[in-house]
Amino acid sequence: MPAGIDSQILSVCADGSIILYDLVLEKIKNRYQGNTYCIDSCYSNGSLIVAGCSNNTLKIWDVDSEELKDTIVFDRRIRTIFLIDKYILIFFMDCDTLIIDYESKEKYSWVKFKKIRSVKINDNVLSVLTNKKLSRFEIDTKNKLKLVELENFKTESNIVDVDFYNETIIYITSDNSLIYKSKDNVHEICYHKQNILSVYSDANENICTFSCDKLMIWDLNENKLGLIASIKVDEGEASVFFRNYYVVGTKTSLTFYNLNTRDVVMTKEMNVTSIDAGENTLVVGSENKVIFFNEKLEVYDELESNDLVAHVKLNDEINLLLVSKLNSKVYVYELPTLDQKLILYGHSLPVKHIEISPDFKNVITTGADKVIKIWGLQFGECRKTIVNDTQNTTYINNELFMVGSDTIKYYKKFESIKEFKYHSNYVKLIGENLFSVYENSISVFKMDKYELNLDDSSEESDEEIIKTTNVVDTYNSDKFLELIEELETEKGIVTHNNTVERFYSFIDKINFNEIDSYLILLSPMNVYTILKTLPNYIDRNAIFISRILMSLVTQHKEIVTRDESFMDLVNKLTVKIAELRELIGENMVTLRMMNLETTEEYE
Repeated sequence: MPAGIDSQILSVCADGSIILYDLVLEKIKNRYQGNTYCIDSCYSNGSLIVAGCSNNTLKIWDVDSEELKDTIVFDRRIRTIFLIDKYILIFFMDCDTLIIDYESKEKYSWVKFKKIRSVKINDNVLSVLTNKKLSRFEIDTKNKLKLVELENFKTESNIVDVDFYNETIIYITSDNSLIYKSKDNVHEICYHKQNILSVYSDANENICTFSCDKLMIWDLNENKLGLIASIKVDEGEASVFFRNYYVVGTKTSLTFYNLNTRDVVMTKEMNVTSIDAGENTLVVGSENKVIFFNEKLEVYDELESNDLVAHVKLNDEINLLLVSKLNSKVYVYELPTLDQKLILYGHSLPVKHIEISPDFKNVITTGADKVIKIWGLQFGECRKTIVNDTQNTTYINNELFMVGSDTIKYYKKFESIKEFKYHSNYVKLIGENLFSVYENSISVFKMDKYELNLDDSSEESDEEIIKTTNVVDTYNSDKFLELIEELETEKGIVTHNNTVERFYSFIDKINFNEIDSYLILLSPMNVYTILKTLPNYIDRNAIFISRILMSLVTQHKEIVTRDESFMDLVNKLTVKIAELRELIGENMVTLRMMNLETTEEYE
């Protein structure tokens, strides 16, 4: 819990140490040692630092010398701590309080509260928020630290924190709202109560954030988000900006709102699952249909499906529509004919987001199975599988993309190259700004121009080889996947039965290059199944099994290496191949002896 010292800031580390940063010089000034426990509360008056630690101790450091001056042990854990002149004011976890005169070491109790939620000091006034009221005390240190009650207010049970600005009290609620209370009026601003699902910009270059409960429109000015307006939504599913309209889809309707007035222009009854927009076309996924709207908001075409639509992605620059369905496959259609061009299959659960690279060569699918897959858009081959639980991905250029999954990760050419320790499960690049979402909060980062303008056409880029084997024999590929699914029974993965024998007989008759192309299509569960099945075949053909394992590692590295049976399989293969080498060596010696004997006899 950091506390500021003029142009410096205190930061508490996970190892229990405290670091003092100089914000002007942008460097570490001091480092305070002598504690290895988690710090619950930290405060400084510029000359001393006091910290309440999780082992029920209070530690005191000198700011300049970094010396640990004192350690005081208590019989309970400290919640919040303040340093007021020579007095230390302590709030314990059990809501009791204690005042310590640091110079005389005198201790005396003050008052015990009930269910403390927040404690703050503003302008020589101490404010204590409990579950039922807010109490404010004037701080007097003339003779002895005295806290004289000025006023108290009853508060609602959903108030979790409080702050002050001039004579205005700002309440923070548990449902992510701010209540501004002054002498004259009360004003409430309601932010997103549910997780933010998407971020986009409108024609006025305003930023829009959408959740199940509302669409919020923000002005981004000098790197600060200012709320312009919000539209209440019930059971929201998707939202985009199209022409001059905010389009909002819910479980019961599709609604168009005017850009400037935010008034409802048109509403159609339908169960919306996904929306995407091009320049002149809006596509809406609804149950087992994809519905096409033109710029006049008229329906001009429909694409029916034999399965429910999960997500739609439109790119009218290359005239393609990508539709993910509940069967976990992604279908690629050509526009305007709606002829099916490709089917991308390999996810074990439906795809919830689709992103196309700026050069239109690759497509990234984000599945509910916590897997990201990267595909070639020309032939539909899976080029890389990444285990990552994220809501979406965003491209920065043709090769570089970002993923928000608890942290923010950069990927280049399918390999992770950089990671930022920042809570995020959704990232979106709009212009030079990166928007990072975590649950119902949003952060804005200014992107470095070097990263945005990174040259894609480097020699290293051209030399890198990506395996793009295309599946031609669909009968064999379907049979391959069918046999794997037969191995996955309700009781778990079978390792000894007729199906295991049939699977080996099948792969033994097929060219390895063809099998290699089938392995690209595997879902995480399929990979896990093969790993459990391969040990059955080591004694029959260890070399062949090794090649399959190496191909699995190449194409599904993160899935394979995380499995507990991986190293056991590697060890078994190593032993078996060593035995084969020894046997080959013995056979080579025997053959050479036979060759010598035959040559001598012939001579």
